[in-house]
Amino acid sequence: MNNSLDLQDLYSLLLDHFGNKIENITIDSQNQDIDCILYNSFVFSCGIEKPRNNFKGGIILSPEHVVTSFFGKRLSLNNEFISIRKNFEIVDNYCRLRLTDKFLDAYDKAYKSN
Repeated sequence: MNNSLDLQDLYSLLLDHFGNKIENITIDSQNQDIDCILYNSFVFSCGIEKPRNNFKGGIILSPEHVVTSFFGKRLSLNNEFISIRKNFEIVDNYCRLRLTDKFLDAYDKAYKSN
């Protein structure tokens, strides 16, 4: 039995996990990539790496620089629900720690009802 997620599954999981923390989602079906903005502050990219069907993801700093290790925790390449959910938790925690409490309070108030 294959428990690997496809791009549509990944998209649904991304929306489910990040909710109102995410915007400007673009999907590139050909390259199996999903790009978005988290907290109006970070460009996050994830997808399915071919041909191995591994998860790929990270915060994009520039075309040459992508953060894939967050406080010593590397994102898992496992392409299954639990591992990807943990990856999203790592990224979310990293983003929240990089932003000020004032920003997070204002952001949460502004988007809580959406």
